[in-house]
Amino acid sequence: MRQVIPNTAIFRGLLIFIRRMRKARFLHLIPVLVAGAILAEAGPAKADFNVCNKTKERVAVALGFRQQGQWLSQGWWNVEPARCATLLPGKLAETKYYLYADAKAHNWFMGGGFRFCVKNDEFKVIGNSNCPLQGAVPLGFREVSVGKNASFTYEIYEPTP
Repeated sequence: MRQVIPNTAIFRGLLIFIRRMRKARFLHLIPVLVAGAILAEAGPAKADFNVCNKTKERVAVALGFRQQGQWLSQGWWNVEPARCATLLPGKLAETKYYLYADAKAHNWFMGGGFRFCVKNDEFKVIGNSNCPLQGAVPLGFREVSVGKNASFTYEIYEPTP
């Protein structure tokens, strides 16, 4: 039976190295080398703020956060049922973020006591006060504590009656 090894330079080089190591009786190093090659292929870990929709309907999501000392809100991401969306790519710099989710089909929303400005269509608003001056309205967002995590996923569930 022939073994199938991915056709990459790393694995070809590793195979040649393993054959030489066998002859030199350094078999105890093979697992370490294989693990290193696999990790090298995997690449860097991705860090993002993600939202996963665990409901049975599409949910519109907006995000509020601080960036370079300013409050910012942006939206809308339409997240389909059983799907996830990346709202903020890259390593998270803050310990708290703020979410608002709205399922218009069944007339429920997820909010909270932290006010941010939103617009009906796709938006990005700097600041969380004087919303009407920016053509926006204030909405209450829910605080999400991410701690010191570089990446975070928030799961949205339907509210219980």
